[in-house]
Amino acid sequence: MNTALLKDFIYLVPEIFVLCLGILILGFDLFIPERFRRRYIINLSVWGLLLSLVLLVYAPAKGLILGNMVSIDAYGVFFKGIIILSTVFALTMARYYAPIKDEVIGEFSALVVFAALGMMFMVSSSDLLMIFLSVEFVSIAFFVLTGYIKNDPKSAEGALKYFLIGAFSAGIFVYGMSLVITSTGTTNLKAMTEILRGPGAYSPLFICGFLLMLVGFGYKIAMVPFHSWAPEAYEGAPTPVTALLSTASKAAGFAVLLRVALAAVTGKGDLVMALAVLSALTMTAGNLMALQQNNVKRLLAYSGIAHSGYILMGVVAACSGTAPALGITSVLLYAFVYMLMNIGIFAVIIAFFNKTGSDDMQSYSGFSKSNPYLALVLVVFLVSLAGIPPTAGFIGKFYVFSAIIQAGQKFLWLAIIGIMNSVIALYYYFRIAYFVYFGEQKDERKVELSTGLAVIAGVTAVLVLLACIYPDPFISAAAGSVLNLW
Repeated sequence: MNTALLKDFIYLVPEIFVLCLGILILGFDLFIPERFRRRYIINLSVWGLLLSLVLLVYAPAKGLILGNMVSIDAYGVFFKGIIILSTVFALTMARYYAPIKDEVIGEFSALVVFAALGMMFMVSSSDLLMIFLSVEFVSIAFFVLTGYIKNDPKSAEGALKYFLIGAFSAGIFVYGMSLVITSTGTTNLKAMTEILRGPGAYSPLFICGFLLMLVGFGYKIAMVPFHSWAPEAYEGAPTPVTALLSTASKAAGFAVLLRVALAAVTGKGDLVMALAVLSALTMTAGNLMALQQNNVKRLLAYSGIAHSGYILMGVVAACSGTAPALGITSVLLYAFVYMLMNIGIFAVIIAFFNKTGSDDMQSYSGFSKSNPYLALVLVVFLVSLAGIPPTAGFIGKFYVFSAIIQAGQKFLWLAIIGIMNSVIALYYYFRIAYFVYFGEQKDERKVELSTGLAVIAGVTAVLVLLACIYPDPFISAAAGSVLNLW
């Protein structure tokens, strides 16, 4: 191997550490008695990931490494931070999620860590081949995790649908990628950017290839019309896995989509308009289908589809050529605040599930009477998801709407559709709050909130409020990660 390539591995210390952590968990699992396994393995996984977060913060920035296939930059570091934090929270939830049995907690934790590793490579990929390999690595891990609860038909159905649609979209993605490579002569995004600046670079072959690649990206971010796996996967998967799918996986998908879009379609009006139409369809379809849901996890699946539409507004603004910096910043900021509010609400959902054994909305009826503080925290997350101040969701939506408005008058219609969809979303978010506060209480016993779930719910609730009351650190972190993206 080239010695220059060997030297590049020093810049991948966080990824190498996470890889070693996953292998260590598998080995550790062989020697721990079953009664101690859940506690020790989850602790090892969580503390190991937190250490990798420290390594990530202090790892040197390099730029392009490994033959220009991987980019070590602030943009990737920001998304890796979201991925690691989401994984830490999800593993902490798994410790208190009874359907995941003690005897399989070791392999479950290792799979989650390996999924995080794949997502870390996704957000740093600067080459189409590297993007494809990392996306498929993550998809395989999540396919297994989604169907992890044995003898549960919903879990099996969600996993099967995730796998079949993923395999179908991967095939279309590879075909589109081959057309893009044929038309540009390169797999490297930076080289592609230079080539596409030339006259006549946007051939019909390239445009067709990019649109086919959107199928693969659309699958990862649950974009309409490639969203149909999400409701079954979210409902059937173990709730910690659902939380990870809705936060880390979505963030990684948007990170790689934005990298490719910035290289391939910046300033190309027709392709950017196609992204705008997909954004409008995604948010509208997600919100309208969420109105009909009674299962909280399915409702949050459709809500997640709608939020993908909002984040796509930021991608459109970033590629419009008018407001690139604000557009990229809005995507990063929205991905972060969406992680906070979704992780928090799934922690509360696990607490309710442990009490009632149900994710049905009506099982939450009257819980504010016996659980006033937990009910209040739940409402904070619902208000944030709806985008109402003083919560982080408001800041996220404010930035994507500002970005799309600055992108020009031709995208003003998209901002109007986004505002209308935000109003629609109020109904189904506050429908949950209605049951919690005004439903007839069927069980007066308090929901027992374990220490880990209480910490997750409390920390995320505080950050959700802080991000709106004092948003400067969050905005600065997102804006600073935009610098020198290419």
